[in-house]
Amino acid sequence: MAIETLRPTANTLSGLGSYSPWANPANAYDGNSGTAATASEFVNTTATIDATMTLETWQAAAHQSGYTALVLKVTYSVVVSLTATGSGTSSASWTLTYSTDGGSTFTTLASGFGSQASTTVSVSLSTSQNLADLQFSIVAQAAALPKTGTASSTCDASVVDVWTEGTYVPGLAGCFGYTFGF
Repeated sequence: MAIETLRPTANTLSGLGSYSPWANPANAYDGNSGTAATASEFVNTTATIDATMTLETWQAAAHQSGYTALVLKVTYSVVVSLTATGSGTSSASWTLTYSTDGGSTFTTLASGFGSQASTTVSVSLSTSQNLADLQFSIVAQAAALPKTGTASSTCDASVVDVWTEGTYVPGLAGCFGYTFGF
């Protein structure tokens, strides 16, 4: 068995209003575990802010017709810091999702309201998944409501790497779908 590793090649950034604090988004798919795409959401006024990064346009598969397994993998971490005094409140959340239909619907891969040490999550996909329709998205959100006290919220998210691993049998890829007459 052999593994074909593929990564997205493009990204779309968005946020609440025109705010989009993602730095170095291409680092999320450069294959280098020493780099990361990062977002830092900080709010200390009555507001909710978020930042979204969607990764898409995957590299072309050379062996997909022979895949026996296909897995989406993501390495990420999140640091959340909340403070509030008096009647102030603060919150932060993050969500990792993926789409297999070009972004029409998304399925949650991981989510939380607190910090997450660096980890890798994965999900099995159909071996016939059209990689042109595969997307990965992360949303980091921070909210604060000072009221009569103080409140601040920080959500720092890092995406180190996003990739697929397609398992195939060398020498058989490309043979499927052909009829041989003898």
